[in-house]
Amino acid sequence: MTSKELKMLLANNSSIVADVVSALGAHHITIVEGKRIQFGMSENKSGRAHCVFLDHFLTHKDYPNGITEDFIAMVARLKNIDYVMAVNFICLFVTGDIKPTNGDDAYVNTYNDRPLDEYDESILETYPKVISELFMNDGIPPSVQSAFGVRFSDTYNRILIPIHQKGKLVGLFGRWNEKNVDNEFIPKYFPILPYQKGKVLYPYDINSEYVKKYKWCYLVESEKTPMLTYKWGIRNIFALGGNAVKSHQIELLKELGVEKIILALDKGLGDGFVEFSALRLKEYGFDVYYIDVENIPYLPDKDSVFDLNNKDLVLDTIKKYTRRA
Repeated sequence: MTSKELKMLLANNSSIVADVVSALGAHHITIVEGKRIQFGMSENKSGRAHCVFLDHFLTHKDYPNGITEDFIAMVARLKNIDYVMAVNFICLFVTGDIKPTNGDDAYVNTYNDRPLDEYDESILETYPKVISELFMNDGIPPSVQSAFGVRFSDTYNRILIPIHQKGKLVGLFGRWNEKNVDNEFIPKYFPILPYQKGKVLYPYDINSEYVKKYKWCYLVESEKTPMLTYKWGIRNIFALGGNAVKSHQIELLKELGVEKIILALDKGLGDGFVEFSALRLKEYGFDVYYIDVENIPYLPDKDSVFDLNNKDLVLDTIKKYTRRA
């Protein structure tokens, strides 16, 4: 992966940037979704002393010291390593292959070893089950919302999606209950019960038996997509929760006996994201294909092929634009 592709990937995955700066000793980390990440680097400086802007350059501003640089250069400077080594270090967070290190990087070690948190199922009773009009407008009917256990929080004004894996509640994902978010300090998506997305395939407990049966699956980005396909009977599909497949997710796929994978990432990311995940998957012996979304003229940017929301059109498009990686 080139530095340009890495910066583009990070600009679309703010949580990875937050993980990296946390490993570097940052505090008071605030993610302003789609805009920037603010943090401090010592206890006597505010949580706005540093800012990483989620743009194509991934600009970092160190306001107290008057430094402007890209995020990779920041990592290289703070760790006292060269630019190429900084790229490799950041890629460990992208893939989930975080290795134990010495000295100040103890966080990196604990990140790799920490299992998924498990929450008491009774927590869900705090939030009533609902049928979301916003989800209905997105093409997710009431029966599917009910099957996925959609809930609502008045406190957070969010539609909630429970995240289960292997029979355990491991997270609770919240979507702001308006089509658009006007306030830049309000993230559109926010985990009410935090979880490590790189260790989850969603919805594992609902679709894993189908994936195991067919021995192949689609991998998509958004948790909403398996809800869209459920109504069509397409059940061999998992959401990555991002646009790069992680090592723990690969391990789950191997456990299920998957042999073939079709990457169905969102349009507008560029070919580098597909190449990155395809290379990793092929290294593990998977037969890998991808949907060439960049060349589908009628697919809007930031949408997956399944967002076309017409089963016949979706299947015809997949047949026409699927390529071997």
